[in-house]
Parts: sequence; structure tokens; C-alpha cells
Amino acid sequence: MDEVYFFDLPVYRLSPEDYALAWEKGVAADRERIMGKSNFPISDQVDQSIRHDRYRRYGDWQFNEVVAYIRLYFCGTQLKSAYHSAEKTRNPVTRHKVFNERSRGLSFKLSLGSQSKATNPEIWATIQEFVQACKEIKKDRYIDDSTLMRIGPHMDWLSIWRQR
Repeated sequence: MDEVYFFDLPVYRLSPEDYALAWEKGVAADRERIMGKSNFPISDQVDQSIRHDRYRRYGDWQFNEVVAYIRLYFCGTQLKSAYHSAEKTRNPVTRHKVFNERSRGLSFKLSLGSQSKATNPEIWATIQEFVQACKEIKKDRYIDDSTLMRIGPHMDWLSIWRQR
């Protein structure tokens, strides 16, 4: 059976909001470490230096907090996913990640029905339902579907599904 891959959803360790909170806690800890026991305020220049150093070490959230990808694809009359993960028991911030397919990570599928009777809005609704189910399964992770939701309503899903 032919598999037609059509989108990869990034899965993050933390949501953007949680990451921002952790970032500010780290900046505050660095400030405290630099201040030591003195009660003098830190200058703006030192504060910017702290933030720049943290950014240089950890980078952007969008690209460095990814711990997995959910690959969405059509397989016959079903919508399926493959879960590719770099997850370990602990996910430290690192520049070196190897992503492997983990069948136990997320096994889920939905039926799309017959290709001859399906319409683009029905397929899109099924895809949205599928992504929502993935979010329910992976509650401890942040699945970023913003790009898919932005372009999804404008796609010709029937053409993609029929592609071989």
C-alpha cells in the first residue's frame, strides 16, 4: 500500500509560554550569581550580556526545543502518523539530536472513507480531528500545528491523497 506523506508536526519539550518562564528564571539565577552578596543593581549592559550569553548557548525556542516530529500521511483510505523522537528519559538542551521512529510513541489512525465520495472540507475536518487526538495522546508535550492550521483550509487534499 502506498504511503503519501504530507506534513511533519514539530513536537516541543515545552510550550512557548513555559519556555519564556524558564528563560526568565535562568536569567534571574545568572543575575543573582553575578551580583553575589552585594545589593547593587546590575547595569543594563550586564543584563544584555547575560541574555546574549544564554541565547548563544541555547538558541531559539522554535528550533532547539524540538524533541520529536509527528509525520502525517495517507495510507490507502486511512490517515496515519509516524512518531519520530529524540526523546530520552531526560531531555537536556543539546545541539546533537538523533531522531528515531518510535512506533509506541504514537499509534493512531482515522478512516477517510472512499476517495470517490470524499471532499476537501471533509478531509480537512478529519485531519483537524486527527491532530487534536494526537494532542490528547501527547499531553505532556507541545505539538505545534500552527503552520498546518494556517495552510490546511487552502490545500487540495484530494489531489494529495490520490498522489502515488
